[in-house]
Amino acid sequence: MYRIIGLLAGIALLAGCATSSEPRYQAEVVDVAEYREFLADLQEHLERGKPRELNEREMRRYERLNRNLNEMLAGIEDISELDADQQRRVFNLHEDLTATVAGRDEDQVICRREQTVGTHFRVTECRTRGQIREDQARFQNYFNDSFVSPMAGPQHGGGL
Repeated sequence: MYRIIGLLAGIALLAGCATSSEPRYQAEVVDVAEYREFLADLQEHLERGKPRELNEREMRRYERLNRNLNEMLAGIEDISELDADQQRRVFNLHEDLTATVAGRDEDQVICRREQTVGTHFRVTECRTRGQIREDQARFQNYFNDSFVSPMAGPQHGGGL
């Protein structure tokens, strides 16, 4: 069981944000065969309720993620056989799987390939789900304060 928890915590993963010019998260590249073994071990442990019991929704999510990871890694021996977008997808699937098993969605790291405004350059941006939610809330507050409130006009009962 400690091997499973250690791999969940430290695998950081197959692909990571290695394609980013300035990665925020350091990825640990592991052997694909070792990672498949990890997935099989994790499946066995989850069936016994370890490292924790998943509810029905979490188990369905875990099974979907596990299936997607196994399909993406089928027939390959080295992660370098996948293109950068596929590697990013594997990383994101692993992070989602880790968050599901640990029950901590806020810590899930999501990497996206985005074009820099005003250029043709694309960079990989990695942030946690919690950071993304904070940014969305900050934007919503800014939008409400800057655009919605002034458009509402005076809030008194008088007519035209």
